[in-house]
Amino acid sequence: MGKTLRRWMSAPWRWITSSFRVQMAMAVVLSFFVAVFTVGIGMQLFDAQEPKMDGQPPAGSIAPPDSREEISQSKYGLSLTYGLKLRLRELASELQANPQISSDRWKDISWPPFSWALTDDRGRVLVRVGEMPGDRIDVHAFLQRVESSSRSAGDSSEGEIAAYYPFEMKGEARYLFGVQRLGEMPVHREEHPMRPLLILSASLAAFLVSYIWLTRGKLSQIRDLAKGMDRIAEGDFSFRLKEKGRDELGSLITNINRMADRLEENRERERAWERNRMELITHVSHDLRGPLTSIIGYLQLMRDKPELEKEELLHCGGIALNKSLGLKRMIDDLFEYAKLSHPNVRLHRKRISLTRLLEQLLEECFVLTEEKGVRLQKELPEDPLVLDGDPVLLARLFENLLDNALRHGQGERIRVVAVRSADWAAITVANPAEELDPSLLERFFDTFVTGDASRREGGSGLGLAIAKSVVKLHGGEIGAEQKAGELRIHIRLPLCPCESDEKESGG
Repeated sequence: MGKTLRRWMSAPWRWITSSFRVQMAMAVVLSFFVAVFTVGIGMQLFDAQEPKMDGQPPAGSIAPPDSREEISQSKYGLSLTYGLKLRLRELASELQANPQISSDRWKDISWPPFSWALTDDRGRVLVRVGEMPGDRIDVHAFLQRVESSSRSAGDSSEGEIAAYYPFEMKGEARYLFGVQRLGEMPVHREEHPMRPLLILSASLAAFLVSYIWLTRGKLSQIRDLAKGMDRIAEGDFSFRLKEKGRDELGSLITNINRMADRLEENRERERAWERNRMELITHVSHDLRGPLTSIIGYLQLMRDKPELEKEELLHCGGIALNKSLGLKRMIDDLFEYAKLSHPNVRLHRKRISLTRLLEQLLEECFVLTEEKGVRLQKELPEDPLVLDGDPVLLARLFENLLDNALRHGQGERIRVVAVRSADWAAITVANPAEELDPSLLERFFDTFVTGDASRREGGSGLGLAIAKSVVKLHGGEIGAEQKAGELRIHIRLPLCPCESDEKESGG
Protein backbone atom coordinates (compact mmCIF):
# COMPACT_ATOMS: atom_id res chain seq x y z
CA MET A 1 0.00 0.00 0.00
CA GLY A 2 2.83 2.39 0.93
CA LYS A 3 4.75 1.67 -2.25
CA THR A 4 1.61 2.20 -4.34
CA LEU A 5 0.97 5.53 -2.63
CA ARG A 6 4.58 6.64 -3.18
CA ARG A 7 4.38 5.68 -6.84
CA TRP A 8 1.09 7.56 -7.19
CA MET A 9 2.54 10.65 -5.52
CA SER A 10 5.77 10.52 -7.49
CA ALA A 11 3.97 10.34 -10.86
CA PRO A 12 3.18 14.11 -11.01
CA TRP A 13 6.76 14.93 -10.02
CA ARG A 14 8.13 12.72 -12.78
CA TRP A 15 5.73 14.39 -15.22
CA ILE A 16 6.94 17.85 -14.17
CA THR A 17 10.66 16.99 -14.26
CA SER A 18 10.35 15.34 -17.67
CA SER A 19 8.94 18.43 -19.44
CA PHE A 20 10.77 21.75 -19.78
CA ARG A 21 7.57 23.53 -20.83
CA VAL A 22 5.68 22.27 -17.77
CA GLN A 23 8.48 23.47 -15.50
CA MET A 24 8.40 26.95 -17.03
CA ALA A 25 4.59 27.03 -16.74
CA MET A 26 4.82 25.98 -13.09
CA ALA A 27 7.36 28.74 -12.47
CA VAL A 28 4.94 31.29 -13.94
CA VAL A 29 2.02 29.96 -11.85
CA LEU A 30 4.00 29.95 -8.60
CA SER A 31 5.35 33.44 -9.32
CA PHE A 32 1.78 34.62 -9.95
CA PHE A 33 0.67 33.27 -6.56
CA VAL A 34 3.59 35.05 -4.89
CA ALA A 35 2.53 38.28 -6.62
CA VAL A 36 -1.09 37.82 -5.43
CA PHE A 37 0.15 37.16 -1.89
CA THR A 38 2.23 40.34 -2.11
CA VAL A 39 -0.86 42.31 -3.18
CA GLY A 40 -2.76 41.00 -0.14
CA ILE A 41 0.07 41.92 2.24
CA GLY A 42 0.32 45.39 0.69
CA MET A 43 -3.41 46.05 1.08
CA GLN A 44 -3.29 45.00 4.72
CA LEU A 45 -0.38 47.33 5.37
CA PHE A 46 -2.16 50.29 3.78
CA ASP A 47 -5.42 49.48 5.58
CA ALA A 48 -3.70 49.42 8.99
CA GLN A 49 -4.71 53.00 9.96
CA GLU A 50 -7.20 54.87 12.21
CA PRO A 51 -10.93 54.77 11.29
CA LYS A 52 -12.24 57.85 9.46
CA MET A 53 -15.63 59.38 8.80
CA ASP A 54 -17.11 58.05 5.59
CA GLY A 55 -19.03 59.82 2.87
CA GLN A 56 -18.95 63.39 1.59
CA PRO A 57 -20.34 66.31 3.61
CA PRO A 58 -23.55 67.88 2.30
CA ALA A 59 -23.35 71.29 0.73
CA GLY A 60 -22.95 74.02 3.29
CA SER A 61 -22.12 71.64 6.17
CA ILE A 62 -19.50 72.47 8.72
CA ALA A 63 -16.60 70.12 8.40
CA PRO A 64 -12.99 71.02 8.64
CA PRO A 65 -11.70 71.96 5.19
CA ASP A 66 -9.01 69.40 5.65
CA SER A 67 -11.33 66.79 7.18
CA ARG A 68 -9.67 63.84 5.45
CA GLU A 69 -6.28 65.12 6.49
CA GLU A 70 -7.67 65.69 9.99
CA ILE A 71 -9.14 62.20 10.09
CA SER A 72 -5.77 60.73 9.23
CA GLN A 73 -3.86 62.80 11.73
CA SER A 74 -3.85 59.97 14.22
CA LYS A 75 -0.96 58.70 12.16
CA TYR A 76 0.95 61.73 13.32
CA GLY A 77 0.03 61.41 17.00
CA LEU A 78 -3.14 63.56 17.22
CA SER A 79 -6.06 62.08 19.21
CA LEU A 80 -9.64 61.71 18.08
CA THR A 81 -10.59 64.07 20.90
CA TYR A 82 -8.44 66.79 19.42
CA GLY A 83 -10.04 66.15 16.05
CA LEU A 84 -13.50 66.65 17.54
CA LYS A 85 -12.31 69.85 19.19
CA LEU A 86 -11.18 71.14 15.81
CA ARG A 87 -14.68 70.55 14.48
CA LEU A 88 -16.18 72.42 17.42
CA ARG A 89 -13.87 75.32 16.65
CA GLU A 90 -15.03 75.38 13.05
CA LEU A 91 -18.64 75.23 14.26
CA ALA A 92 -17.98 78.18 16.58
CA SER A 93 -16.58 80.18 13.69
CA GLU A 94 -19.76 79.45 11.71
CA LEU A 95 -21.95 80.56 14.66
CA GLN A 96 -20.00 83.76 15.07
CA ALA A 97 -20.44 84.54 11.40
CA ASN A 98 -24.14 83.49 11.21
CA PRO A 99 -25.78 83.66 14.68
CA GLN A 100 -29.31 83.47 13.20
CA ILE A 101 -29.00 79.95 11.72
CA SER A 102 -32.26 78.01 12.15
CA SER A 103 -32.40 74.90 14.35
CA ASP A 104 -33.05 72.66 11.32
CA ARG A 105 -29.95 74.00 9.73
CA TRP A 106 -27.87 72.96 12.78
CA LYS A 107 -28.29 69.30 11.85
CA ASP A 108 -27.22 69.83 8.27
CA ILE A 109 -24.03 71.61 9.12
CA SER A 110 -22.98 68.95 11.66
CA TRP A 111 -21.30 66.46 9.38
CA PRO A 112 -20.44 63.74 10.08
CA PRO A 113 -23.28 63.48 12.65
CA PHE A 114 -22.35 63.97 16.29
CA SER A 115 -24.15 65.33 19.38
CA TRP A 116 -23.34 68.85 20.52
CA ALA A 117 -24.78 71.67 22.57
CA LEU A 118 -24.30 75.44 22.79
CA THR A 119 -24.45 76.90 26.36
CA ASP A 120 -23.97 80.24 28.03
CA ASP A 121 -21.43 80.90 30.77
CA ARG A 122 -23.78 79.33 33.38
CA GLY A 123 -24.16 76.07 31.48
CA ARG A 124 -27.69 76.65 30.24
CA VAL A 125 -28.30 74.89 26.94
CA LEU A 126 -29.17 77.37 24.20
CA VAL A 127 -29.03 75.00 21.24
CA ARG A 128 -29.03 71.18 21.35
CA VAL A 129 -28.34 68.81 18.43
CA GLY A 130 -28.39 65.07 18.89
CA GLU A 131 -28.47 63.24 22.21
CA MET A 132 -27.04 65.86 24.55
CA PRO A 133 -29.12 65.31 27.79
CA GLY A 134 -30.67 67.98 30.11
CA ASP A 135 -31.18 71.71 29.93
CA ARG A 136 -27.96 72.51 31.76
CA ILE A 137 -24.45 71.12 31.44
CA ASP A 138 -22.05 70.97 34.38
CA VAL A 139 -18.79 72.27 32.96
CA HIS A 140 -16.56 70.57 35.53
CA ALA A 141 -18.30 67.20 35.11
CA PHE A 142 -18.01 67.47 31.33
CA LEU A 143 -14.30 68.27 31.59
CA GLN A 144 -13.81 65.02 33.52
CA ARG A 145 -15.81 63.25 30.79
CA VAL A 146 -13.48 64.76 28.16
CA GLU A 147 -10.38 63.59 30.02
CA SER A 148 -11.80 60.08 30.47
CA SER A 149 -12.81 59.76 26.82
CA SER A 150 -9.40 60.90 25.57
CA ARG A 151 -7.74 58.11 27.58
CA SER A 152 -10.09 55.31 26.47
CA ALA A 153 -10.87 56.34 22.89
CA GLY A 154 -8.08 54.25 21.38
CA ASP A 155 -8.84 51.15 23.45
CA SER A 156 -12.30 50.28 22.15
CA SER A 157 -14.48 50.96 19.16
CA GLU A 158 -17.55 51.06 21.43
CA GLY A 159 -16.51 54.09 23.55
CA GLU A 160 -17.03 57.80 22.94
CA ILE A 161 -15.02 60.92 22.43
CA ALA A 162 -15.92 64.23 24.05
CA ALA A 163 -14.61 67.76 23.63
CA TYR A 164 -15.53 71.37 24.43
CA TYR A 165 -14.61 74.72 22.95
CA PRO A 166 -15.10 78.16 24.62
CA PHE A 167 -15.63 81.26 22.48
CA GLU A 168 -17.40 84.66 22.45
CA MET A 169 -20.45 85.49 20.43
CA LYS A 170 -21.75 89.10 20.44
CA GLY A 171 -19.57 89.91 23.43
CA GLU A 172 -20.93 87.09 25.58
CA ALA A 173 -19.17 83.91 26.66
CA ARG A 174 -20.40 80.77 24.99
CA TYR A 175 -19.39 77.10 25.18
CA LEU A 176 -19.69 74.28 22.67
CA PHE A 177 -19.82 70.73 24.03
CA GLY A 178 -19.55 67.76 21.63
CA VAL A 179 -19.88 63.98 22.02
CA GLN A 180 -19.32 61.29 19.36
CA ARG A 181 -19.88 57.58 19.91
CA LEU A 182 -17.14 55.57 18.21
CA GLY A 183 -19.49 52.68 17.40
CA GLU A 184 -21.78 55.01 15.48
CA MET A 185 -19.02 56.55 13.40
CA PRO A 186 -19.22 55.42 9.77
CA VAL A 187 -15.62 54.67 8.91
CA HIS A 188 -13.55 54.23 5.83
CA ARG A 189 -9.93 53.55 5.21
CA GLU A 190 -8.09 56.41 3.69
CA GLU A 191 -6.45 55.38 0.44
CA HIS A 192 -2.90 56.54 -0.01
CA PRO A 193 -2.59 58.43 -3.31
CA MET A 194 0.31 56.16 -4.37
CA ARG A 195 -1.33 53.00 -3.08
CA PRO A 196 -2.27 51.38 -6.46
CA LEU A 197 1.12 52.15 -7.98
CA LEU A 198 3.04 50.91 -4.95
CA ILE A 199 1.04 47.68 -4.71
CA LEU A 200 1.38 47.06 -8.46
CA SER A 201 5.12 47.71 -8.33
CA ALA A 202 5.56 45.43 -5.33
CA SER A 203 3.55 42.61 -6.93
CA LEU A 204 5.46 42.94 -10.22
CA ALA A 205 8.78 42.91 -8.38
CA ALA A 206 7.67 39.84 -6.39
CA PHE A 207 6.65 38.08 -9.62
CA LEU A 208 9.98 38.83 -11.33
CA VAL A 209 12.10 37.88 -8.32
CA SER A 210 10.17 34.63 -7.83
CA TYR A 211 10.34 33.73 -11.52
CA ILE A 212 14.08 34.45 -11.72
CA TRP A 213 14.71 32.44 -8.55
CA LEU A 214 12.61 29.48 -9.72
CA THR A 215 14.19 29.39 -13.20
CA ARG A 216 17.78 30.10 -12.14
CA GLY A 217 18.75 26.43 -12.46
CA LYS A 218 17.43 26.10 -16.02
CA LEU A 219 18.94 29.44 -17.05
CA SER A 220 22.31 28.33 -15.68
CA GLN A 221 21.95 25.07 -17.58
CA ILE A 222 21.17 26.98 -20.80
CA ARG A 223 24.21 29.24 -20.27
CA ASP A 224 26.43 26.20 -19.73
CA LEU A 225 24.92 24.66 -22.86
CA ALA A 226 25.76 27.77 -24.91
CA LYS A 227 29.34 27.85 -23.58
CA GLY A 228 29.76 24.15 -24.27
CA MET A 229 28.46 24.54 -27.82
CA ASP A 230 30.99 27.33 -28.37
CA ARG A 231 33.82 25.08 -27.19
CA ILE A 232 32.68 22.23 -29.42
CA ALA A 233 32.29 24.64 -32.36
CA GLU A 234 35.89 25.78 -31.77
CA GLY A 235 37.07 22.18 -32.16
CA ASP A 236 37.26 20.97 -28.55
CA PHE A 237 35.49 17.68 -29.23
CA SER A 238 36.72 16.21 -25.93
CA PHE A 239 34.52 18.62 -23.94
CA ARG A 240 31.35 17.13 -22.47
CA LEU A 241 28.37 18.92 -20.98
CA LYS A 242 27.12 17.94 -17.55
CA GLU A 243 24.01 15.84 -18.05
CA LYS A 244 21.27 16.79 -15.61
CA GLY A 245 17.51 16.39 -15.75
CA ARG A 246 15.12 14.25 -17.77
CA ASP A 247 13.34 16.98 -19.70
CA GLU A 248 13.84 18.23 -23.25
CA LEU A 249 16.86 20.28 -22.18
CA GLY A 250 18.46 17.22 -20.59
CA SER A 251 17.79 15.20 -23.75
CA LEU A 252 19.34 17.98 -25.84
CA ILE A 253 22.49 17.93 -23.69
CA THR A 254 22.69 14.14 -24.01
CA ASN A 255 22.37 14.37 -27.79
CA ILE A 256 25.03 17.10 -27.93
CA ASN A 257 27.41 14.89 -25.95
CA ARG A 258 26.69 12.04 -28.37
CA MET A 259 27.35 14.38 -31.27
CA ALA A 260 30.66 15.38 -29.66
CA ASP A 261 31.52 11.68 -29.28
CA ARG A 262 30.89 11.09 -32.97
CA LEU A 263 32.81 14.21 -33.97
CA GLU A 264 35.75 13.09 -31.86
CA GLU A 265 35.59 9.62 -33.37
CA ASN A 266 35.43 11.09 -36.88
CA ARG A 267 38.39 13.33 -36.16
CA GLU A 268 40.42 10.41 -34.84
CA ARG A 269 39.35 8.42 -37.89
CA GLU A 270 40.44 11.26 -40.16
CA ARG A 271 43.77 11.50 -38.37
CA ALA A 272 44.25 7.76 -38.70
CA TRP A 273 43.29 7.97 -42.37
CA GLU A 274 45.79 10.80 -42.86
CA ARG A 275 48.50 8.74 -41.16
CA ASN A 276 47.62 5.75 -43.32
CA ARG A 277 47.68 7.93 -46.41
CA MET A 278 51.14 9.22 -45.58
CA GLU A 279 52.32 5.69 -44.79
CA LEU A 280 50.77 4.49 -48.05
CA ILE A 281 52.60 7.15 -50.04
CA THR A 282 55.85 6.35 -48.22
CA HIS A 283 55.51 2.59 -48.74
CA VAL A 284 54.40 2.92 -52.36
CA SER A 285 57.37 5.17 -53.08
CA HIS A 286 59.72 2.72 -51.41
CA ASP A 287 58.24 -0.41 -53.01
CA LEU A 288 58.09 1.12 -56.48
CA ARG A 289 61.61 2.48 -56.30
CA GLY A 290 63.20 -0.95 -55.81
CA PRO A 291 61.73 -2.76 -58.85
CA LEU A 292 62.10 0.32 -61.05
CA THR A 293 65.75 0.68 -60.08
CA SER A 294 66.40 -2.98 -60.97
CA ILE A 295 64.54 -2.70 -64.29
CA ILE A 296 66.41 0.48 -65.25
CA GLY A 297 69.73 -1.07 -64.24
CA TYR A 298 69.29 -4.22 -66.32
CA LEU A 299 67.99 -2.28 -69.33
CA GLN A 300 70.98 0.09 -69.16
CA LEU A 301 73.31 -2.89 -68.93
CA MET A 302 71.74 -4.43 -72.03
CA ARG A 303 72.05 -1.09 -73.85
CA ASP A 304 75.61 -0.28 -72.83
CA LYS A 305 77.00 -3.77 -73.44
CA PRO A 306 75.60 -5.09 -76.68
CA GLU A 307 78.53 -7.48 -76.87
CA LEU A 308 76.99 -9.62 -74.12
CA GLU A 309 76.22 -13.13 -75.16
CA LYS A 310 72.69 -14.18 -75.88
CA GLU A 311 72.29 -16.14 -72.65
CA GLU A 312 73.37 -13.16 -70.56
CA LEU A 313 70.99 -10.87 -72.43
CA LEU A 314 68.14 -13.32 -71.91
CA HIS A 315 69.01 -13.55 -68.21
CA CYS A 316 68.98 -9.74 -67.79
CA GLY A 317 65.76 -9.47 -69.79
CA GLY A 318 64.10 -12.18 -67.70
CA ILE A 319 64.96 -10.42 -64.45
CA ALA A 320 63.63 -7.11 -65.79
CA LEU A 321 60.43 -8.86 -66.91
CA ASN A 322 59.87 -10.46 -63.51
CA LYS A 323 60.42 -7.12 -61.80
CA SER A 324 57.94 -5.51 -64.19
CA LEU A 325 55.33 -8.20 -63.48
CA GLY A 326 55.81 -7.71 -59.74
CA LEU A 327 55.46 -3.98 -60.23
CA LYS A 328 52.25 -4.51 -62.20
CA ARG A 329 50.87 -6.75 -59.47
CA MET A 330 51.65 -4.12 -56.85
CA ILE A 331 49.91 -1.41 -58.87
CA ASP A 332 46.88 -3.67 -59.39
CA ASP A 333 46.70 -4.35 -55.64
CA LEU A 334 47.00 -0.67 -54.87
CA PHE A 335 44.19 0.13 -57.30
CA GLU A 336 42.03 -2.64 -55.84
CA TYR A 337 42.60 -1.43 -52.28
CA ALA A 338 41.81 2.18 -53.23
CA LYS A 339 38.60 1.04 -54.91
CA LEU A 340 37.49 -1.03 -51.91
CA SER A 341 38.35 1.79 -49.48
CA HIS A 342 36.10 4.27 -51.27
CA PRO A 343 32.98 5.09 -49.20
CA ASN A 344 30.70 4.71 -52.24
CA VAL A 345 31.98 1.33 -53.37
CA ARG A 346 29.21 -0.87 -54.80
CA LEU A 347 29.04 -4.63 -54.46
CA HIS A 348 27.54 -6.84 -57.14
CA ARG A 349 25.74 -9.12 -54.74
CA LYS A 350 24.18 -12.43 -55.55
CA ARG A 351 23.26 -15.51 -53.58
CA ILE A 352 26.17 -17.97 -53.61
CA SER A 353 27.29 -21.13 -51.86
CA LEU A 354 30.42 -20.45 -49.85
CA THR A 355 31.18 -24.19 -49.67
CA ARG A 356 31.21 -24.53 -53.46
CA LEU A 357 33.28 -21.36 -53.85
CA LEU A 358 35.96 -22.71 -51.49
CA GLU A 359 36.03 -26.09 -53.23
CA GLN A 360 36.51 -24.41 -56.61
CA LEU A 361 39.32 -22.14 -55.35
CA LEU A 362 41.15 -25.01 -53.66
CA GLU A 363 41.03 -27.04 -56.86
CA GLU A 364 42.49 -24.11 -58.81
CA CYS A 365 45.34 -23.78 -56.27
CA PHE A 366 46.17 -27.50 -56.38
CA VAL A 367 48.79 -27.17 -59.14
CA LEU A 368 50.52 -24.24 -57.44
CA THR A 369 50.67 -25.99 -54.07
CA GLU A 370 52.03 -29.15 -55.71
CA GLU A 371 54.87 -27.13 -57.25
CA LYS A 372 55.78 -25.73 -53.83
CA GLY A 373 55.40 -29.11 -52.12
CA VAL A 374 52.52 -27.94 -49.94
CA ARG A 375 49.58 -30.18 -49.15
CA LEU A 376 46.06 -28.69 -48.92
CA GLN A 377 43.82 -29.99 -46.12
CA LYS A 378 40.18 -29.00 -46.39
CA GLU A 379 37.37 -29.54 -43.90
CA LEU A 380 34.23 -28.30 -45.63
CA PRO A 381 30.65 -29.07 -44.55
CA GLU A 382 27.90 -30.58 -46.64
CA ASP A 383 25.90 -27.47 -45.77
CA PRO A 384 26.16 -25.11 -48.78
CA LEU A 385 26.58 -22.08 -46.44
CA VAL A 386 24.53 -19.74 -48.60
CA LEU A 387 25.30 -16.04 -48.30
CA ASP A 388 24.51 -12.84 -50.18
CA GLY A 389 27.79 -11.44 -51.50
CA ASP A 390 29.99 -10.38 -54.38
CA PRO A 391 31.51 -13.61 -55.78
CA VAL A 392 34.47 -11.83 -57.42
CA LEU A 393 35.48 -10.06 -54.21
CA LEU A 394 34.97 -13.17 -52.08
CA ALA A 395 37.15 -15.15 -54.49
CA ARG A 396 39.81 -12.39 -54.21
CA LEU A 397 39.54 -12.62 -50.42
CA PHE A 398 40.38 -16.33 -50.23
CA GLU A 399 42.97 -16.11 -53.02
CA ASN A 400 44.85 -13.50 -50.99
CA LEU A 401 44.66 -15.63 -47.85
CA LEU A 402 45.95 -18.73 -49.68
CA ASP A 403 48.69 -16.67 -51.35
CA ASN A 404 49.72 -15.32 -47.93
CA ALA A 405 49.84 -18.87 -46.52
CA LEU A 406 52.00 -20.07 -49.43
CA ARG A 407 54.41 -17.13 -49.07
CA HIS A 408 54.81 -17.26 -45.29
CA GLY A 409 54.16 -20.94 -44.59
CA GLN A 410 57.02 -22.80 -42.89
CA GLY A 411 55.53 -26.27 -43.19
CA GLU A 412 54.17 -28.57 -45.85
CA ARG A 413 50.46 -28.03 -45.38
CA ILE A 414 47.71 -25.43 -45.49
CA ARG A 415 44.51 -26.18 -43.61
CA VAL A 416 41.14 -24.68 -44.66
CA VAL A 417 38.15 -25.25 -42.32
CA ALA A 418 34.58 -23.98 -42.80
CA VAL A 419 31.67 -24.55 -40.38
CA ARG A 420 28.28 -23.07 -39.58
CA SER A 421 28.04 -21.05 -36.37
CA ALA A 422 24.39 -20.06 -35.84
CA ASP A 423 23.67 -17.53 -38.60
CA TRP A 424 27.33 -17.15 -39.49
CA ALA A 425 29.84 -19.01 -41.61
CA ALA A 426 33.15 -19.43 -39.77
CA ILE A 427 36.21 -20.02 -41.98
CA THR A 428 39.77 -20.63 -40.78
CA VAL A 429 42.91 -20.64 -42.96
CA ALA A 430 45.87 -22.01 -40.98
CA ASN A 431 49.48 -22.82 -41.82
CA PRO A 432 52.63 -23.50 -39.79
CA ALA A 433 54.58 -20.24 -39.38
CA GLU A 434 57.41 -18.80 -37.36
CA GLU A 435 56.61 -16.80 -34.27
CA LEU A 436 55.53 -13.26 -35.13
CA ASP A 437 56.06 -10.16 -33.05
CA PRO A 438 52.85 -9.34 -31.08
CA SER A 439 52.92 -5.75 -32.35
CA LEU A 440 53.05 -7.06 -35.92
CA LEU A 441 50.11 -9.37 -35.22
CA GLU A 442 48.03 -6.41 -33.98
CA ARG A 443 48.61 -4.59 -37.28
CA PHE A 444 48.39 -7.74 -39.37
CA PHE A 445 45.65 -6.46 -41.69
CA ASP A 446 46.96 -2.91 -42.10
CA THR A 447 48.45 -1.73 -45.38
CA PHE A 448 52.10 -2.57 -46.13
CA VAL A 449 52.51 -4.75 -43.06
CA THR A 450 54.88 -7.42 -44.37
CA GLY A 451 57.75 -9.52 -43.14
CA ASP A 452 61.22 -9.55 -44.67
CA ALA A 453 60.44 -12.80 -46.48
CA SER A 454 57.51 -11.27 -48.32
CA ARG A 455 59.65 -8.35 -49.42
CA ARG A 456 62.24 -10.70 -50.79
CA GLU A 457 59.51 -12.58 -52.63
CA GLY A 458 57.88 -9.45 -54.01
CA GLY A 459 54.88 -9.14 -51.69
CA SER A 460 52.95 -5.89 -52.04
CA GLY A 461 51.82 -5.67 -48.42
CA LEU A 462 48.25 -4.99 -49.57
CA GLY A 463 46.83 -8.51 -49.85
CA LEU A 464 45.65 -8.82 -46.25
CA ALA A 465 44.42 -5.20 -46.20
CA ILE A 466 42.30 -6.01 -49.27
CA ALA A 467 41.02 -9.15 -47.52
CA LYS A 468 39.98 -7.10 -44.49
CA SER A 469 38.16 -4.56 -46.70
CA VAL A 470 36.23 -7.33 -48.47
CA VAL A 471 35.16 -8.90 -45.16
CA LYS A 472 34.02 -5.53 -43.75
CA LEU A 473 32.04 -4.74 -46.91
CA HIS A 474 30.15 -8.01 -46.42
CA GLY A 475 29.39 -7.20 -42.76
CA GLY A 476 31.79 -9.81 -41.43
CA GLU A 477 34.74 -10.06 -39.05
CA ILE A 478 38.38 -11.05 -39.55
CA GLY A 479 41.20 -11.69 -37.09
CA ALA A 480 44.54 -13.48 -36.72
CA GLU A 481 46.16 -15.50 -33.96
CA GLN A 482 49.13 -17.79 -33.39
CA LYS A 483 48.35 -21.07 -31.72
CA ALA A 484 50.07 -24.48 -31.62
CA GLY A 485 52.79 -23.29 -34.02
CA GLU A 486 50.24 -22.16 -36.58
CA LEU A 487 49.22 -18.80 -37.95
CA ARG A 488 45.43 -18.90 -38.03
CA ILE A 489 43.26 -16.37 -39.83
CA HIS A 490 39.62 -16.50 -38.73
CA ILE A 491 36.76 -15.10 -40.81
CA ARG A 492 33.06 -14.78 -39.97
CA LEU A 493 30.54 -13.94 -42.69
CA PRO A 494 26.77 -13.53 -42.20
CA LEU A 495 24.68 -16.21 -43.89
CA CYS A 496 21.52 -15.59 -45.89
CA PRO A 497 18.38 -15.66 -43.69
CA CYS A 498 16.69 -17.99 -46.20
CA GLU A 499 18.84 -20.92 -47.24
CA SER A 500 15.97 -23.04 -48.53
CA ASP A 501 16.75 -22.12 -52.14
CA GLU A 502 18.42 -25.10 -53.69
CA LYS A 503 19.60 -23.37 -56.83
CA GLU A 504 22.63 -21.46 -55.78
CA SER A 505 25.32 -19.94 -57.94
CA GLY A 506 28.77 -21.19 -57.04
CA GLY A 507 30.62 -18.16 -58.53
